[in-house]
Amino acid sequence: MPDYPTPSAAAAPLGPTLSAPGQAPRRAAVPAMPSPGTRPDFEGKRLTVGKDISLSGEINSCDILTVEGRVDASLIGGRVIEVADGGFFKGNAEIDVADIAGNYEGDLTVREKLTVRATGQIKGRVRYRKLEVDLGGTIIGEVDIIQS
Repeated sequence: MPDYPTPSAAAAPLGPTLSAPGQAPRRAAVPAMPSPGTRPDFEGKRLTVGKDISLSGEINSCDILTVEGRVDASLIGGRVIEVADGGFFKGNAEIDVADIAGNYEGDLTVREKLTVRATGQIKGRVRYRKLEVDLGGTIIGEVDIIQS
């Protein structure tokens, strides 16, 4: 069996290094990629309504609501709503951040940023502080800006 060399501490690290001449090489930090559907800046109680699942009623104290199926509800005390492509939310929500790639129908108040993806459609009364709409995204109804 061949004798392979073993790695040593003096071996050059893989990937980019951050070091000056005469210093030991340091490996560059690589930021962790968040998994799809997560927002690292919003931690807390999360509810995901999966594809082919229906939910109706009132949703309280949910920090992050992800809708992949169908939700007919009022969202009270939430921070983030994400409606995935193919998802449907009907009801009312007052939220910090909204990311709409599916369908939203009803009143939506977004205290910070509203993003409507290319596949997203909102019907109803929409209030927002910041708005981003991808080419193809639509808003049908009454639209107001929240003044600072």
